Amino acid sequence: MKNKRGRASSFEPKLLEKLKDIEFAAEFLTSSFDGNSDEDFEAFFDALQQIIKAQGISNVAEKMASGRDTLYKMFKSHNPTVKTLRSVLNCLDLELAVIPKRA
Repeated sequence: MKNKRGRASSFEPKLLEKLKDIEFAAEFLTSSFDGNSDEDFEAFFDALQQIIKAQGISNVAEKMASGRDTLYKMFKSHNPTVKTLRSVLNCLDLELAVIPKRA
């Protein structure tokens, strides 16, 4: 993640190390998505990008049938198909879950 000046945050190396733990990564991704606004989707994809970096972009791309280009397009557009998102999450040993909306 970058700060307002475009530099990597000082906590990023520590975060990337923690994101190698898939349980932590799952909680991080879940907590990044808290609603239905555009900002929530941005936060979700930023968190997903951090997890992919932590796991190794090349490693994730190797596991995906569609490869690195698909990952980069997803990061750029923040608008993947459900199939692409499911494929990426599957490569990370994660899955989507739907839960009842909180009141």
